[in-house]
Amino acid sequence: MSYSSSVPASFQGYYYQICRLFSRLWGGDDGDIICLEHYDDLALKKKNGLITLEQAKQYTTATPASNWSPAFWKTIENWIQVMNSYPKSRNRLKFVYCCSTKKSPGELILQYHNASSKAQAQEAILKTQSLLNSSRLKKNKDKILNLIQNPLLILIITNFEFIHEDPTKPDGLDKLIKDAIPNPIQANQVKVHLLGWICDFIREQFKQGRVMAVPRNEFRKEYLSYWNRLKADPLSSYSLASEDICSESDKEKYKKSTFIEQLNLIECSNKDKELAIIDFVTAGNTWARMAADGVVNEESYQIFRKEIQSDWKNIKDITVNSFPPESLDKKRAGRLIYNKTLLLKTKLQGQDSPRLFVRGTCQDLADRLLIGWHPDYERELKNDSGNN
Repeated sequence: MSYSSSVPASFQGYYYQICRLFSRLWGGDDGDIICLEHYDDLALKKKNGLITLEQAKQYTTATPASNWSPAFWKTIENWIQVMNSYPKSRNRLKFVYCCSTKKSPGELILQYHNASSKAQAQEAILKTQSLLNSSRLKKNKDKILNLIQNPLLILIITNFEFIHEDPTKPDGLDKLIKDAIPNPIQANQVKVHLLGWICDFIREQFKQGRVMAVPRNEFRKEYLSYWNRLKADPLSSYSLASEDICSESDKEKYKKSTFIEQLNLIECSNKDKELAIIDFVTAGNTWARMAADGVVNEESYQIFRKEIQSDWKNIKDITVNSFPPESLDKKRAGRLIYNKTLLLKTKLQGQDSPRLFVRGTCQDLADRLLIGWHPDYERELKNDSGNN
């Protein structure tokens, strides 16, 4: 099976377009419609009739904003073709060249960006002509010469904007969202949800053979609906996140912990013990985040733990009493107690808490010997300790 090196780059470029689409929707106005791959990578249509064509480029090594960048001059050529195809719309067009690259832009693109009048645009074209004549450029030289002689280039330059994004800096979308949603966990959830919604929305239009266009009103409705659900149930934001999955060093660190010894008493599988360590580590991280964000206070957390202890005691008594005294299989009873306790749906501050948080808190309580799985766990652990 052959491997195409263009696939990662193509996906990266597509994802960057979606991120730019997100940015336009987030910072836009009601009534805006943003099209994908229609006239340009993006086309922003305003209620007043203005249209912004945006070319979105993401490169790690190439220089899409250098003086003689083939990508830049191809974009200029495309914009001229659009203006020739829709002459009545020429005076309603704006042009944006957006690049995510480590490379610095060339002086020409910066001069185009700063030119706001016809005289400044003409000066920029003369500068282009001068640099082109003195350059050693061979490929595309005639093409660029023809483009700078096209009178429509003046209109492009006077309505041109250059956006330079550094791919090594934090995600630009995070910066956009944090002003509205200070909590970074909730902000990330909103970002991920809306990116998924955008992809689903345009995929459906593509399947129907329609222009892939996202109305800003629809985007805003989806955002408000999802954000209001998160605000009403803030604990749902603290579900398992990839950064909380414990490492191999964590698994090694905790494999001799008391809560693992408790599982050894009832002969749980290695898989059960690995999941217990993941829950233990994740719950600790989750509580630290909730406390730091002010979502849950210490008093509520202690009440939550006491309720788990109370429910565990009831489960233990009922489970042990369900066996005839003469045939009590304590290891089997312990596994039943363990499994039933992990299924508890204990509320935290009156709200449903993340299931992983309940499970991890159970492991923490077992580690402190405040609860246990074997009916005689304290005595058994003491005996094991004495034997060792």
